[in-house]
Amino acid sequence: MLSQHAPIGNVALRNKLNWKQPGRFRRVRNTLVGLQVVRFVGGRGASARLALGERALDEAIADGMDVHAGRETDLYPLLTDPIDRLITGLYETLGLPISQGDEGDGITPYITASKKAGEATGAHTRPDITVLVDLHFGHLGPWNDIHAIEVKPYWSVGRDGLFEAAAQAALRRCTHSWLVVYLPPVDAPGMLADQRSAIKAASREIGERDSLGPISIEAQGIGIGVAVASSLLDGSELEVVVAPTRQVMDPVRADELFRSLGRSDGELTER
Repeated sequence: MLSQHAPIGNVALRNKLNWKQPGRFRRVRNTLVGLQVVRFVGGRGASARLALGERALDEAIADGMDVHAGRETDLYPLLTDPIDRLITGLYETLGLPISQGDEGDGITPYITASKKAGEATGAHTRPDITVLVDLHFGHLGPWNDIHAIEVKPYWSVGRDGLFEAAAQAALRRCTHSWLVVYLPPVDAPGMLADQRSAIKAASREIGERDSLGPISIEAQGIGIGVAVASSLLDGSELEVVVAPTRQVMDPVRADELFRSLGRSDGELTER
């Protein structure tokens, strides 16, 4: 639809794409302009038209430029892999016995958000992403840790997201509850002035590991983990701002107890 020599107007391009949401179109357009994949030509403001830029999209991404999501639900598939790596790293660092089998590595993330969230179906109780961790202790036997994760983009960071994560913990259906925030750098390409303002506001609310913001301080007080995604590129990592508190029995301590009782691999031994 775009070429170097045949510019097209914004509205015409949006109509060709059949995108009904102007805000979504604007975010994608500005991201591509920031990546130099698309450029403005001709007039100014609403009269400016769009043409292909100097760089191919694959080239821009390969150079480390970011890609921005326009809706919260767009973030779920993009954050699943970084969340998987985050949880895996935590368990490996702690030296906990992850149970690996032929069908998986013992840590499995699921997108559990429902389009029916908020309706009288019970769907609102589902976290956005759930990570199931299979463990196996020598004396306790098999054990599952369950991480409930609520995702929020920078434009909707507030106490609501924290309360959603706290509700997951209160339901006692998880061992750990997290708030994961997509918070790109304020100078990320393609951002409008209002988006940059939203990033700055969200950054103040979250803060950093050594200088917590109000939401992170409150999360720490109630045992909710907070992690930040500054990029959505493949291979990107999450930064843990606040580590979550275990909401249920510690399996390591239980394993020690059963060891003292002479229990082995989930079974009591005869004395």
